[in-house]
Amino acid sequence: NVFKNLMISSGSNNITFKRNLFLGNSNPDKWWRMLWLLRDTSVTIINNTFSEFDMAAGYSESEPSHIIGIMDMGESLDIDIRNNIFWNISDTTNACVISNPDGSDLNIEYNNIQGGSDEVYGEHFWGSGNINEDPLFTDSENGDFTLQLGSPSIDAGDPNSPLDSDGTRADMGAFEAVQELTVYSGD
Repeated sequence: NVFKNLMISSGSNNITFKRNLFLGNSNPDKWWRMLWLLRDTSVTIINNTFSEFDMAAGYSESEPSHIIGIMDMGESLDIDIRNNIFWNISDTTNACVISNPDGSDLNIEYNNIQGGSDEVYGEHFWGSGNINEDPLFTDSENGDFTLQLGSPSIDAGDPNSPLDSDGTRADMGAFEAVQELTVYSGD
């Protein structure tokens, strides 16, 4: 699935966003970009690619523009963000990748986030396996967000996630990198 517009989820339980490509710039003048989670419980954002975002300035340091905004409005949330890639994101004043101003339960592990933990606003658990390295997309300028061999996002996902289809550790991002072994007999 490819998403280019804001999605708002409100009052839902057990939501999973998995293996999607989220592309920015459909709302160039807005300070919110892709996902707003309002009063949702048990949300998992796993193995997605978020790219091509030109961030607009937020209203203030305490109200930054964001790609994912978590607004619990006084209700408890449990948000798990893992095995994702957030890359090709232009930075500006008062902008971040993930905004959690109300202090919802937010777990961030095994992601490739351009800018690292500085791109998360508000309370969160910055767990194991997060990196800030160019994922080496094959050709993002022409819409190919698969990973080139040698990408730091290959086999870098949560080791407790299911294996990729090629039997290797989970990759980060929406698209698996299939690693094939060719054996030559020498004849």
